[in-house]
Amino acid sequence: MMYLHMKTKHSNIRDLFKAGKLQPAYKIILKNKYSDLDYPWVIGTLCFLGLFDEALLLSKRLKIKCSIAQFFILITAIRLKKLDHIKIGFDELKKFKSLDHKNHFYFYQALSFYAYFQSRYKISLYFLEKSRESLLFHDESYWKVMAIDLLGHNYIQMGDIHKGISYLKEASEIASLIKNDAFKKALSTSQLLYEAQFSTNPISLIKKIETKCKSIGKNDNYSENALRLTLAHLYMLIGQMNQAYKILIKTQHSIYAYAIPRHIAWWNFEMAYLYSHYQKNDMTFFHLDEAVKFIDQYSDKKMHLKILGLKSDVLKADGKSELRIELSKTIESLTNKLGDPLSHSHLNRRNENFTSLTQDPLNHFFNQLESNKIEDTLGKMVDLKYYGFLRKKLSIKANETAILFGVFPKGILILHQDWIKEVPNGVGELLKTALEILCQGRSISKEELVQTIWGYQYDPIRHDTLVYHLIHRLRKSLGALSTYLTGDNHCYKFNHSVKLLRLKIGSNYQFTQSITNDQSIHQNPKLIKSSWNLRQIKALSIMKQGEFYSVSQYALVFKVSKISALRDLTELLNQGHIHRIGSARSTQYGILDEDSLKNFRLKGIEHA
Repeated sequence: MMYLHMKTKHSNIRDLFKAGKLQPAYKIILKNKYSDLDYPWVIGTLCFLGLFDEALLLSKRLKIKCSIAQFFILITAIRLKKLDHIKIGFDELKKFKSLDHKNHFYFYQALSFYAYFQSRYKISLYFLEKSRESLLFHDESYWKVMAIDLLGHNYIQMGDIHKGISYLKEASEIASLIKNDAFKKALSTSQLLYEAQFSTNPISLIKKIETKCKSIGKNDNYSENALRLTLAHLYMLIGQMNQAYKILIKTQHSIYAYAIPRHIAWWNFEMAYLYSHYQKNDMTFFHLDEAVKFIDQYSDKKMHLKILGLKSDVLKADGKSELRIELSKTIESLTNKLGDPLSHSHLNRRNENFTSLTQDPLNHFFNQLESNKIEDTLGKMVDLKYYGFLRKKLSIKANETAILFGVFPKGILILHQDWIKEVPNGVGELLKTALEILCQGRSISKEELVQTIWGYQYDPIRHDTLVYHLIHRLRKSLGALSTYLTGDNHCYKFNHSVKLLRLKIGSNYQFTQSITNDQSIHQNPKLIKSSWNLRQIKALSIMKQGEFYSVSQYALVFKVSKISALRDLTELLNQGHIHRIGSARSTQYGILDEDSLKNFRLKGIEHA
C-alpha cells in the first residue's frame, strides 16, 4: 500500500487533473508535493487510475470532508460494485447536498450514474435533469462534460441512438475546448464502441479499433479491455474465430487483474459465444455460468439478458425445448423490467415478431437472420461480411469445411471452422468444375480431369501443362487448404472433407443445394455442373429455336476462343442438354426434337 502525507507546498495537480494529464499528476502525488487544496484532485487522480484502495486509505488517514473527493470515491465504487462504499458515499454526499448548487450537482450526478449502472435509464435521465439544473450555476466546464457524456449514454441505451451520439459529440467538443485529453480519449472510445455495436462495416471498424488500442496509454486498462472484447466479438461476427480466440486469451490476464466484474462477465460471455460456434456446449455453459457469477442480476440486466439469450440459443440447437420455454419466460420478464426499445426489439425477434422499429441500422438484418427465410438474409450477410452467421444458416457442422460458389461471380468463399477466406476473383467455371471433381474424396487421374473439364482425349505431351497450371491456380485460391490437395502417380486427391454449396445470385441470394451430398454425382462426374455461364444460357435459348452451332460459329458469335467454345459445348453435351451431329469439321451442336430435326434436315445435313 502507498502511504501519503500532506504537504503545504502548492502544486498544479488540480490543473493537471482537469486537463486529463493523470500520469504527471500521479508523479507529483508520489513525491508528496501538493497542498490541502489539492486533496480532492489527488483522490480523483487515484480513482481514475484504478487505485481505489489507495484513494480510500488516503481518505481515511486525512479525514478531510470534501464533496468532490467523496464524489470521485462514490462513482469509482459504483463502477467496481463496492456496495458498502456506495451506501457510505451517498450518505456523505447527502450531507453536502443542501450547502450550495455545486454540491447539489455532485449528489444527483452520482445518483444518475448509479441508476445508469443498474440499467435504469429513465431514472438516470430524471436525476440527470435535476443535476443539470444545478449545473447552470457551475462555472467549470469539466463537470458539464461529465454530465453531457452520461446523457448521451442514456439516450443510446434507450434506443434514441442519433440523439445520444450527438450528446457524446457535444461533450467531446467541450473536452477539446478545456483541453482535457483524457475525456477526449474516453469519449472517442465510447463512440467507437457504439459504432461497433451498430456497424454496417465491421471490417473498417476492426481496423479502427486495432489502431485505437495501439494509441491508448498503458494505464487506461478499462478502455483497452472494453475495446479488446469488442474487437474479439467483431472477429467472431465475420467468422475469424482463431483471431478472436487469440485476442481473448491475450486479454484474460488484464481483465482479471483489473478486476472490473462487468468486464470479467463480458470476457466469459465472449468465450461462451466462441465455444457455441464450435458446438462445444459443455464449455459454452461453463463460461456462461462463470459470467453469471460476476454480474449483479439486479443491476446488470442487459448483460444478464445476453447470457440468457445465448443459453436459450444453445438449448434450441440441442433440441431441449422444455428448458428453453422456461428460460424464455425469464427473458421476457427481464426485458419488461428493462423497458428500453432495443431490448424489446431483441425479445420480439426471439418471439418471431419482426415488426418493432428502432434506430439500430442492423435491426432489419437481424430480424431477417432470425427468420427461416434464408434467401432474405444471404445477400445482406455477404454485403456486410457478417460471415460468422453463415455456418448456422447453411446448417454446416462445427468441424466441417464448406466452399461456397456464387457469392462472387468469379470467386469462392471458404468457410473453415477457424477462419473465413474470401477469393473474390480468379476462380471461374473451369476451376469450380475442377473443385467439384477433386472434392469427391477419391483419387482423380489426369485423364479424367482432362476429359471431364476440357472434353479432350488425354495426351500427356499436350495436356500435362494444362493440368499443372490448373492445380497451381487451385492451390493458390485454396490458401491454407492447399496442403490437402496432393498429387501422386498421375493422380490428384483432396484429402479433406469439404462441403460444396452453390448460391444462385439473382435479385436475392438463393440457397440451392449441396453439390457433394448427392450420391449420383459421385457415380457420374458428368452430372456435376448445375449452372451455366451467360453464353451457354443464350446458346441454349437459340438452339431451342432450331439453330445449330459448330465450334467455330459458336466462338465467332459469342466472341470467345475456340477452346472456350468447345468447353462450353462439351459441358452442355455431357449434361445431356444438346446433341452432337456430324463428324470432323462438319460437327455441329444443337437440340434434336421434331422441329429442330426437320430444320436440320432441310439444311441438307445428315444425322450422324
